[in-house]
Amino acid sequence: MEATTSAQTVKQRRARFDADHGIAIIPEDARRMRPRDLAYIWTGGLCNVQTVVFGALVGLTGLSLWQSIVAIIIANFTWCIAAMTSFAGNASGTTAFVTSRAPFGYRGGRIASFFNWLSQLVFETSGLYMVVVAVLALLDSWGMSKSMVVTVAVVISVIIIQGVLPRLGHGAIQKAMRLLVIPAIVFFSILAVLTLGKIQPGSVPDADLPLFVTGLAVAMSVSGVSWMANASDYSRYLPTNTTHGSHMRAMLVGAAIPMTILMILGAAVSTISADSADPISGLPQTFSSWFFVPYLIFGILQLLAINSLDLYSSGVTLQALGAPLSRVQAVMLDLIICGVVVVVALFSSDFYSFVTTMLLFVMVWLGPWGAIQIADYWLRRGRYDTDGFFAGRDGIYWRDNGFHTPAFVALIAGAVTAVLTISTPIFTGPISSGLLADADISIIASMIVSSAIYVLWAGKAVRAEAASI
Repeated sequence: MEATTSAQTVKQRRARFDADHGIAIIPEDARRMRPRDLAYIWTGGLCNVQTVVFGALVGLTGLSLWQSIVAIIIANFTWCIAAMTSFAGNASGTTAFVTSRAPFGYRGGRIASFFNWLSQLVFETSGLYMVVVAVLALLDSWGMSKSMVVTVAVVISVIIIQGVLPRLGHGAIQKAMRLLVIPAIVFFSILAVLTLGKIQPGSVPDADLPLFVTGLAVAMSVSGVSWMANASDYSRYLPTNTTHGSHMRAMLVGAAIPMTILMILGAAVSTISADSADPISGLPQTFSSWFFVPYLIFGILQLLAINSLDLYSSGVTLQALGAPLSRVQAVMLDLIICGVVVVVALFSSDFYSFVTTMLLFVMVWLGPWGAIQIADYWLRRGRYDTDGFFAGRDGIYWRDNGFHTPAFVALIAGAVTAVLTISTPIFTGPISSGLLADADISIIASMIVSSAIYVLWAGKAVRAEAASI
């Protein structure tokens, strides 16, 4: 009788999630996406002006152009890491922070979800900020002044428009990403041609090794590593039998290659002049109106689309956290919070420096979490008890009062390692400032520490658990 009641409880919980299709297990017959479709999602999502801005941020750390290029190329190999975190998506059929209940425990997974939600707010705020700045730059080119009334009206309008696409769900986002690929290639090709004759490769001297390493950390924080928490949210629509090789190739071709090219373009644009260091509002001072007006209009559409990826993942993360919200309600909550921050940020003098610092601090927890998630996947060979994700106390992932101690010790150890080895404009860890001459190795060091602790402590038990499923 108890077993029957427990099974009914699990079915009821899964039915509640299925109603909104947020963090539901996607049934096998509904997984019609192919690896090339996944590649299109990433290409369409990343071929946007935000990626160009991220490339400029790398240059603004003080690297010369050729050093920025090297850092960007190396950093985008971290898409291999993002792909490995996303293997759990098609293996389980659900989102990253539901599968995270396997290594962290049922309640522990909610804590990880909370940190991811805060991180998503950082990315969403920066994306929304760029949309608003692009709209204001466009209005300014048409002679409309940037008054407080106009600025607030633009923010409200952007929030309303931005709320539409994520509400339509995964299918609409996939189609939008695909439609944006070809126009994006055309616009960025023109930008590359216009930039080629204006770049000043020697405008910034070569940085020393510690500064180069820090610039590399910034590049990693905006490339593959930053997408670890989102990747499973889309790969869960791949069939279970999708091979690791085809999955990895889709991520490298669809994400790593276009992101590398556009970030290099952003780094090159930033060398033209002080104005061009901002590849959005600085464009009117750098290029003719025949180009920057349609470029900004298209850039606005792109940024709205890429923000939808973040908002979609943030919405399902809030659901995994246990918030009594539908995915649509979760998206709107995020947009309201981000809108308030954007209004404040618009009157801040150095928003891009703030974004760079926040992205590095996001890595303090995200790097260790990703390392644990990958280690857990390989230990269990991708075998999950999908009912256990929703069974609470009755499930295999309840652990010790809802928490899995090895994962949390590994996460905390990794986070401490990151803090000790981080280097930002507002804080430098003691190991970074003492032994590393202010170089930032926080991402790599924290991931190594966390994965090693988790494998050594929990490896045998996780293998046995997976074998029993």
